[in-house]
Amino acid sequence: MVEMSLIMQLANIFTMVLLTDQQYLGQGSVLFAAGSTSGITYFQKAIEEGYNGNWDVAPISYTTSEPVLNLYGGGLIMGNTGDVNRMVAAYQWMKYISNTENSAVWSTESGYGFVRTSSADHPLIVEKRAELPQYDKSLSMVQYGKGEPSVPGYYSVRGEVEKAYAAIINGDDIISTLNQLNEDANTILADATAE
Repeated sequence: MVEMSLIMQLANIFTMVLLTDQQYLGQGSVLFAAGSTSGITYFQKAIEEGYNGNWDVAPISYTTSEPVLNLYGGGLIMGNTGDVNRMVAAYQWMKYISNTENSAVWSTESGYGFVRTSSADHPLIVEKRAELPQYDKSLSMVQYGKGEPSVPGYYSVRGEVEKAYAAIINGDDIISTLNQLNEDANTILADATAE
């Protein structure tokens, strides 16, 4: 059971975020909030402690025949260290941390989807789906998910997109901000692929 405790602690650490969106929605001072499935339990808690009303999850507005959602999560990567024993140990750990049981614990503790389809019928998942309809609905939307690109420098570019978005929201000129973002992104990608 020590292993499960560690996984729960990791899930809680991984999902620590600023709760302003959840708090505002919980108070009933905003009509909606956009966020990751990892925030579902935080939204639920804020609403229960706030206006205590009904709420739901839905995809961001879309103009296509079906929604397209960002399928994002941390990855497990094992490099070639040249040390066979270390690589076997890393592989064994990756198998362990992503097994059916641990995947179910991770999902129910963090709000993220499970990483193994075999976790779908795990008692923890079944219980969480029954107790929190928003979690259940979010899992049904995974079919519309598209993975993020796997190119060198992508996460650095993602960070620049976040900064540009915040700048635009705070009143910066849209066109010049996006043009600068394009230049910065191309520089980051060029640097990352030149190595």
